[in-house]
Amino acid sequence: MLVCMAVGGGIAGLAGMAEVSAIQGRLVGEISPGYGYMGFLVAWLAGPSVTKTILMALLFAFISSVGDVLQITQSVPFAVVNILMAAILFSVLCAGKRGGAR
Repeated sequence: MLVCMAVGGGIAGLAGMAEVSAIQGRLVGEISPGYGYMGFLVAWLAGPSVTKTILMALLFAFISSVGDVLQITQSVPFAVVNILMAAILFSVLCAGKRGGAR
């Protein structure tokens, strides 16, 4: 498992290096709009289940895309999407403390 994580990290580093050096030409702050945070949150909430991972990824993708639409059409700040994701995380944490979800 450790070797797979190291290989995956190395491949991600090479992809990031190719993105910065070949496509962008310089390091920009908007190159990763929070995908790492969202991916960690999806993986943590889904656990080892593949179907839960797919469902959680679809849920967070839906929330993110709806947040973009609300930001454009209703002038809602994008921070509302982060607040909603944090609320989902805290509700799962609270449910786990009571013995429900985990």
